[in-house]
Amino acid sequence: MGHSDALAKKIELGLCRKLDSYDNRSIRSLQWMVRWGFSTSKILTQVFLSKNDLAKMEASGLVENFQIGFKKNKDSRPIPTVIWFPTKKGRVIGKVSGYLGKRYPSIELASHDLICQAFVANRMERDAVGSGGTDIWPARMIAKTGVPGVELAQHLPDAVYFDHDRSTTYVLEVERNPILIKRSESSAVERFKFVEKLSQLIGNGFGDVNVTLLYMTAHQAEKTKAIFDGFEREGYPDFYVTDGQKKYWANKEYVDGELKQVNKPLSFSTELLNFESLESLDLSKWLP
Repeated sequence: MGHSDALAKKIELGLCRKLDSYDNRSIRSLQWMVRWGFSTSKILTQVFLSKNDLAKMEASGLVENFQIGFKKNKDSRPIPTVIWFPTKKGRVIGKVSGYLGKRYPSIELASHDLICQAFVANRMERDAVGSGGTDIWPARMIAKTGVPGVELAQHLPDAVYFDHDRSTTYVLEVERNPILIKRSESSAVERFKFVEKLSQLIGNGFGDVNVTLLYMTAHQAEKTKAIFDGFEREGYPDFYVTDGQKKYWANKEYVDGELKQVNKPLSFSTELLNFESLESLDLSKWLP
C-alpha cells in the first residue's frame, strides 16, 4: 500500500482529516480569526491548517502574533501562550458578511475567549455542527452584526452556533467567575440579570435551543444546577428598574404582615440548560 492509499484509509477511518487547498485553508482560518479576534496554532491546525501554514501566512503579511498569559481562572498560574490574529490585509481577505473584526484582540478577555473557542471547536468536531467555523457568532461579532434571524436585544451570549440545517441553536456562556454562586447582597442584582439574560436567549424564537453553561470546576457546575433547580420550583428573586434610572430595586410585597421580596417564576425549563465544567471535559487538545 502506497502513501496515498494509506492516507486515504486514515481519512476514511476518521484518523485524520482531508486537507483543502492552501488558499481555502488560509481563508477559512482567517475567517475564524476575524470572528473571534484571534486564535492559537493549536486550534487552527486542528480545525483548518497544515503544520507550516501559519509561517507561510505570516510571511505573506496575513497574520501576526504576540504572547499572552493564559489563565483558566483568576487564581491559575498563567501559561505563556502565543496567539495569532489577522493583519489589515488578513482581515480584508477573511471578511465575514461585511464584518472585518477589530484591529487587535482584547487582551483582558483573551483567556475567556480562548476557552470559548476551545469548547466550540470541540463540539464542532464531536457533533459535526457548524460548517468549518462558518456558522458561528462570537460575542464580539454579535455586538457588531447581530445574528441573522435572531433578536438578542442587549443580551449577548459568549457564542451562538448552529447545526448544518439550523434546526438547533447552540448558545454558550462561559462562567469563569460564577455569578449565581456568590451570596453577597451586591451580587443579587447580577444573579437576576443573568437569569433574565438566559430567559431572553432561550425565548427569542430561534427554534430548538441548546444552552451550555461552562464552569471551571465540577463543583461550580453542580452547585449552579442545584440553584437553578430551586429557581424552577420556587422562582428567583425579582427586581425592577424605575424609568430614567439604572438602579435595580427589589420587588417586594407584604406576606402575612411581613415585607418580603417577590420571586419571579422561571420562564424556561432547566432541561434546556447543560451544566458543563472544564474538569469534566477534555479540552487539552485545544487549550494550552
